[in-house]
Amino acid sequence: MRQADIPEMRVQDAYLNSYRAYTGPQDGAMGVPLGSLSRPTRGYAPPPPSSTMTSESSFLQFRPSSFRILTIVSAFLCFCPVGIAALVYSCRAQWAKKHGNFGKAALLGKSARDLAVASIVLGTSMALVILLIGILLFVPGVTQSG
Repeated sequence: MRQADIPEMRVQDAYLNSYRAYTGPQDGAMGVPLGSLSRPTRGYAPPPPSSTMTSESSFLQFRPSSFRILTIVSAFLCFCPVGIAALVYSCRAQWAKKHGNFGKAALLGKSARDLAVASIVLGTSMALVILLIGILLFVPGVTQSG
């Protein structure tokens, strides 16, 4: 077949043929009739993906969490020494995030989260051991075998 016998099908036409409108709550709101967004205007093509855009150069940046509430709970309600260390890391992560050092804030926030989880696990396991010892020692008839 010759080139002229093949119908011209461009990439943007293939995109337009497969386009489906979002039919959510905004479709039909504000005077836009339903179905009017089913096909964009002719000649529209989505922008090609840019290989030069990286996560560092993108407009939106990830703002890491400092896990402040989790570390406060673990510091005062669970195993205190590890919880206080988690709270210190959380404060340092908050400070780094405030000053725009998101890489350091993410690293410190992850350390704060890990220490807080360790504090919660240690505090819970210590409470269970103390409860078990209390039941075995002070409840009459539990340890007597006969």
